[in-house]
Amino acid sequence: MTHGTQDAIVRALAEPSFYPHRPQRVDHLQTHISHLFFAGSYVYKLKKAVRFSFLDFSTLERRRYFCDEELRLNRRLAAAVYLDIVPVVRSGDADSRSAATASSSSRCCACGDCRRIACCRRSSRAVPSMPR
Repeated sequence: MTHGTQDAIVRALAEPSFYPHRPQRVDHLQTHISHLFFAGSYVYKLKKAVRFSFLDFSTLERRRYFCDEELRLNRRLAAAVYLDIVPVVRSGDADSRSAATASSSSRCCACGDCRRIACCRRSSRAVPSMPR
């Protein structure tokens, strides 16, 4: 995946209209390895296409593998928080983007080929309120 493709996905995920549950706002935070999107009562996590000496998320296959592993491992102790992994796919109409929540059977729509993104339930105890 090119950085331009991931940039397009990040821009789409930052828009409240992207999500079927239509949050009032979306807060975007970054770590060195992930983008986090706080969208109402859900948090979506997109692994960055990066490679460091201690991890390699440089390919779609590696990001998919580590998304699956993160969900598998964290569900053991936090099943109510780690809900699902949903693909992000390109919509035929760029103006009709939407995203799936864990309770929806639809798929995320954004720019790019099939990607995977973790969907977690937002907890006010685990996540401090976002600065405005």
